[in-house]
Amino acid sequence: MEKRLRWGILGTGVVAGELTEALQFTGAPVTMVASRNPEKAKKFAKKYGIPHAAQSYEEVARSGEVDICYIALPHNLHAGMCALCLGEGKHVLCEKPFTVTTAEARAVFEAARAANRFIMEAAWCRFHPLLLEVLDAVRGGLIGEVGAMKADFGIDDVLQNPNHRLLDPDLAGGALLDGGFYPVTLACMLFGSSPQRVQSSRTLSERGVDLYTSAILDYPGGRQALLYASIVHEIPDNAYLYGSKGYVELENFFYCRRATAHLRDGSVRVFERQFECDGYEYETRHVEECIEQGLTQSPILPWEETLRVLEILQQAAAPDSRKD
Repeated sequence: MEKRLRWGILGTGVVAGELTEALQFTGAPVTMVASRNPEKAKKFAKKYGIPHAAQSYEEVARSGEVDICYIALPHNLHAGMCALCLGEGKHVLCEKPFTVTTAEARAVFEAARAANRFIMEAAWCRFHPLLLEVLDAVRGGLIGEVGAMKADFGIDDVLQNPNHRLLDPDLAGGALLDGGFYPVTLACMLFGSSPQRVQSSRTLSERGVDLYTSAILDYPGGRQALLYASIVHEIPDNAYLYGSKGYVELENFFYCRRATAHLRDGSVRVFERQFECDGYEYETRHVEECIEQGLTQSPILPWEETLRVLEILQQAAAPDSRKD
């Protein structure tokens, strides 16, 4: 790429900081940052050496010094911010979940198509080299015919802060939409299709957000994905892929750097690979490559795949989640 894309950051949370570090690691210029609180933007800019702390999100979207906006804001703001940035001619990388509903996502994708701008959900795990290596090996027959998978994701400190965004229904909080995204994404990556049926059981807070949710996704051929997400329980964030010849354990599957295949013949195969930076560098490089090629969507994470994940999350969140 002769001229690197100039990035604007919308949001100053932990993930925004980690992605900024990855951008700087790859040499991508980060020219502007904005927060709901301008003072937070100033502190973020100082910490990461960003030239300008904007007074508003709109300032970043309209700036001539920004080519692509990275959106790392509460879930309920994603659709509106995507539309704003696209309307100002910017490419967009938007944190997961892309939007709260499939209807919102479709509207955003139509806006991207009309603006002829690239947009992608920031599902970083889809670009992690080790996870992709393991899935390739599984598809190649490492554990035989795959019949099931199980994946858990938990955050155990949310209840310590009564004002936490994940406890706020107005911010589209809850375990399923935030953490459940990862198990559902892994199921989509493994099986490559939509489930025939989604069943779930949820425990809700007094304010109506799910504190923890378990779900079963039934796929053709009797295959199943068993998923669990929680914002109150400390959980090893591991995943297991079960086949006719053995199984694979993925440690911390959503940022996987180690996996072990246990085969029925008694052999064990270990996969290990460290990130170059913090794991976000793979998706940001991919985004820049796509834009350089003139694409409006990623061939690895196309819009239809984002819609597939959102549809499953919506079904699991429905009062009667069973879909026959």
